[in-house]
Amino acid sequence: MSQQFPKQTTGQGPVLNNNMPKLSSGLSRGVNKTAVAYIVLVSLAAIGMTLWVASNAFSADDDKKQSQTYEEVVVPEKPILKLPPVEEQKLAAATAPLPMPMQSDTAVARPEERDDLLQRRMASQDNLVAASDKGKKNPFFQDEFSAVKRGAVEALANADFTLTRGTFIRCSLETKVVSTLAGMTSCIVTEPIYSVNGRRLLIDKGSKVSGEYKYADEHYDRIGILWTRILTTTGLDVRIDSAGTDALGGTGVPGEYNGHWGERLGSAFLVSMLADAVDIGAQKFADRENVSGQTTAQYDSDGRLASVRVDPWESQTVSTTKKAATDLLARSANRKATVTVLNGTVLNIFAARDIDFSTVMR
Repeated sequence: MSQQFPKQTTGQGPVLNNNMPKLSSGLSRGVNKTAVAYIVLVSLAAIGMTLWVASNAFSADDDKKQSQTYEEVVVPEKPILKLPPVEEQKLAAATAPLPMPMQSDTAVARPEERDDLLQRRMASQDNLVAASDKGKKNPFFQDEFSAVKRGAVEALANADFTLTRGTFIRCSLETKVVSTLAGMTSCIVTEPIYSVNGRRLLIDKGSKVSGEYKYADEHYDRIGILWTRILTTTGLDVRIDSAGTDALGGTGVPGEYNGHWGERLGSAFLVSMLADAVDIGAQKFADRENVSGQTTAQYDSDGRLASVRVDPWESQTVSTTKKAATDLLARSANRKATVTVLNGTVLNIFAARDIDFSTVMR
């Protein structure tokens, strides 16, 4: 069987669309419409079933609520007991008034009791008068009779220009502080300080604070600093006289502690070795026939000689050397510890009193 090919026209390219298969779209459109209709019907049926189930559930709950019955508990009244009749004579005897106690005309109150009663009556009368007259003070209501004292309340004058007590002034240390000798120091304010109500700037950032320090106790790593003066950038000279604290408000300024224990122990060891060397040399090179010193005899309980101790020979040079070594040891042992606070350390100044700026500010 011979295969026939389509004819091609000379001078033109091959026609590719001639052998392309053609699909009919009528069947697919019909199928799509049927599927869509089926899906819509199923969805409507599901929605209707859901609504029916929900309505039955709500109606069942309503029926249950309506069908509930409430039982009312009725408490019977307590029966009244019938008492037997009481005879009139017994009732009259029971209700007869009690006889009054006999009072003696000779009974007279003691002077102490009368004075006490008089004082109580006068005190009650004074209380009534004080309650009616608010302008007068009643001594029975003063604080001296109470364990808790009452405080006084006053309006703060010039609140816009007042630096109150307890305000923290943060500053950075400008100079290095060494506790070996007492001296002066200064710091720079790092944060602006406002009045108590926050309306006015009292001490601006960059103000310089000066004070003096002194190492009070050698057993602690803190130095006490008293800040005396603040010189603001606007030219105000503020007398503050307040103590310095650490960053958290603790008393004193902490620093690096150095107890000099190495130098103390080294000096003691060196002095002891020097004294031993002098004693050994004196015993070795001294003339045994001309030993000078102190002889000590020790006796036992029976009075017999137990031992004799002869102190080593000593010259003037040996005595002087030992004395100098002892003095040096005492000076080294009594050396105080040193606390160093580097410049740049951030610390606080605790305002010790209220400061009024109204005289220099408007």
